[in-house]
Amino acid sequence: MIELKKLGEEEAESVSRMIEAMYLEGNCYEFALGIHRDTGLPIIGLVNDGTVWHVGIRYTDGRFFDARGFVEESEIEVPFRKQGPFEIRIVAIDELLASREISGEGAARASMLVQALHPDFPWRESVLINRIRLFMEALEGLCKTHGLMIRAPFQTTRPIIDVAYGDEKGFSMSPIPIGGGYFFDRVL
Repeated sequence: MIELKKLGEEEAESVSRMIEAMYLEGNCYEFALGIHRDTGLPIIGLVNDGTVWHVGIRYTDGRFFDARGFVEESEIEVPFRKQGPFEIRIVAIDELLASREISGEGAARASMLVQALHPDFPWRESVLINRIRLFMEALEGLCKTHGLMIRAPFQTTRPIIDVAYGDEKGFSMSPIPIGGGYFFDRVL
């Protein structure tokens, strides 16, 4: 059993503020492209006279999602009203790339931050969160096969491999708020 823990309330708020500061204006292309590439969700844009002013993604239930999080349809264009009126529509990647260069590193970083906040998004199997989950499942199998368990005697110490007690249920994993990786611990 792999238990995926979510960020704590304060950590999630901190990451949310950072995402909004980094990706709401100016880097929204990277934000939307990173999530699109790692989920397949369509990119939705605010378009005026052929200019794409802002983009986000359309979630599976139809809601709009950008650096602010899930945004009501009536609120999508609020920060950008001076550039409107807008047509809200699907935007192709080529359309974004035609207007400016998009940082692949920035897109990957945006995706990792959103993975930490929204592990339940429909992430592709090749995305970090799912690769780590598969790794942890394989590690759990190895531990059971060999009667060993990885643990840390104290939270701040390095992990050790030790004889399993027999009552371990598996591992938990929780996102590192801004590091892109995951902490893991055994579950009793």
